[in-house]
Amino acid sequence: RTAPPAWVVREAQVVEGLCDLQLKEYGTAAALFRHLLSEPMDATTRAKVAFYLGETLTGLTQTSEAMQAYHDAIEADVQGPWGRMAHFGLGWSLFQQHRCQESLRAFEGYLNAPHAEADRQQPELLFAQGRCLLELGDDKAAIARLETLLRISPAHPLAVDAAISLAEALERQHRASEATALLAPLLRQPLSAPQRQQAGLRLGSLYLVQGDGAKALEQFQRLQQSDEPEVRQASLNGQGDASLWLGQAEEAARLYKEARAISP
Repeated sequence: RTAPPAWVVREAQVVEGLCDLQLKEYGTAAALFRHLLSEPMDATTRAKVAFYLGETLTGLTQTSEAMQAYHDAIEADVQGPWGRMAHFGLGWSLFQQHRCQESLRAFEGYLNAPHAEADRQQPELLFAQGRCLLELGDDKAAIARLETLLRISPAHPLAVDAAISLAEALERQHRASEATALLAPLLRQPLSAPQRQQAGLRLGSLYLVQGDGAKALEQFQRLQQSDEPEVRQASLNGQGDASLWLGQAEEAARLYKEARAISP
């Protein structure tokens, strides 16, 4: 029986690795993709395999190695689809490392391709751009990205984090009432513990900014039993601020003292 051509075997291995990637068998997928890249192949296939390796290493949180794989994919397929997708993967990896200027440049490489206009509304892209712009102090541009994400993809898994980030940007732009209107109903939804803590602390500070010490105190008290020392400390400090606002100086001093006793 005649053996199948080498390219058929290689494609079967690529599909096998892709299945492992989709099943989150990242270690198995990475080993297979690395093996494939050690063999000669055409540039387009090399770019495809390097991109999949980047995605696999991202799943393993090996961000430096993932970035190198994405760079390899871009180099092998500068103008092609695999190189373009690698620009996105590179941008996301840089975003996860808070290297925001570089991340935004990588995303521009992703968007500079022909017919990329529809991709400008990709939720993951909008979220990463919004967060990076927020970290770089461009609040208005961040607000535009995050509002777009929430408008077109309100049920996306990143929508809650986008709303929390949007509230931060709105507060920084002295739009506290809008930020409050965003967070108050959000806290009535099922949230992860980190999301509830982050949104709750910000809502408490927003009530203070708007001069509502009673609501601020109530909101900060809800977080006092957190398992996280940093959150308990922030809760106590917030309660102290609210107590001062309400004219309860002795209670505020007690709360600040209790907060200082916590070692995050």
